[in-house]
Parts: sequence; structure tokens; C-alpha cells
Amino acid sequence: MNTPLALSHIDTTLQQTNIVDMLNQKLLELKSDTHIPTEASFVDFIGYSVVTLDQGIEQLKQYKSTIQDKINQLMSFKTEFLSKGAVFFKEHNYSKLEGIEISSITITPPKDESVEVKNIFESDYSRKEQEQILVKLGYGSYRSQQEHKPAKPAMLKINKRKNADMPNFAELLFSKNMKQVAMHGQWRWYS
Repeated sequence: MNTPLALSHIDTTLQQTNIVDMLNQKLLELKSDTHIPTEASFVDFIGYSVVTLDQGIEQLKQYKSTIQDKINQLMSFKTEFLSKGAVFFKEHNYSKLEGIEISSITITPPKDESVEVKNIFESDYSRKEQEQILVKLGYGSYRSQQEHKPAKPAMLKINKRKNADMPNFAELLFSKNMKQVAMHGQWRWYS
């Protein structure tokens, strides 16, 4: 499975990107072009960059799902292959075959279906109520435990316009040959 151009470019770009330097450079580019509104274009650049990252994340999630489906299919086929192979061996009266690279192939004995009984505790009381009862009876106690939550820096929040069409701008945003021009709400691209 090939990685899409946009994702492969982002993968290598992310490892080498100093975000503050990139934003400073983009802001200087936009300020030098007097034909476009600087702040609006800068907001769009940041927003589309984050939208593109979101699209990349979603695409990778889809790949992950597709890969898991393929793994399940292969595991199912492997199980069927081994099972039908055992039937084939039995039909041909093979109990063991020796190979050159593979040491040997044998048939494992079948296992009958079985039922395992497990005891599961059930109660009419919630877990919290059970804890309180045990504490009152002297069979338990509470202790304090600190939970460390790391500091979280301030983050940008991207507010997308409702009903906005968000195409994949990865190739255009990260391309050195393209500049975006926003005029009166219309997007045009020129090299």
C-alpha cells in the first residue's frame, strides 16, 4: 500500500519543521504581497494546515481499519487452510510429512467443544456502596493518591465555517510553487 503523496510529504516535513519559523516565514510572505488581505490569508493558511492534518489523521484511521480487516481475512483464511489441510492429510492417510526447509507437518488432535464455568460476583449494590460497606465493617479503607496531570499549553482553536467545503489542500499548502490568494471569499491559486 503506497502512502499518498500528501501524507508522505507531511511525514517528512513534520520531522524537519520549526513551526514558529514556518509561521513567521508565511506571515512575511503574505505581508510582502499587497494584493491579498494578510490576516485573513494567514488565518486560512493555519486553518487549512490543521484541517489537512485532521484529514491525514482520518485517512490513517481508515488505513488502520482496512489493515485490521485484511489481518482478520488472512487469519480466517489461515485457519481454514490449516483445517482443510488436516482433512486432506486424513483422506490421504498422512500423519506426518517431512520437508526440506520445513522440518515437518503433522495433524493436531481435534478438541471437542467445551463449556467453561466461571463464577462472576453480582451484587444489588453499586461498587461505591460495596466499598462503603466494607469500610464500615473494617475490611477496607480509603487512602489518598495523587494523580499527576501535566500542564497543557495554550492551543490554537480552529473554527471552521459551517457548510464550508474543506478539500485536501496538503499538496497546495506545502508546495513551494503555489501561493494562495483570498479575495472576496474566493480562492484562487497561482504559481
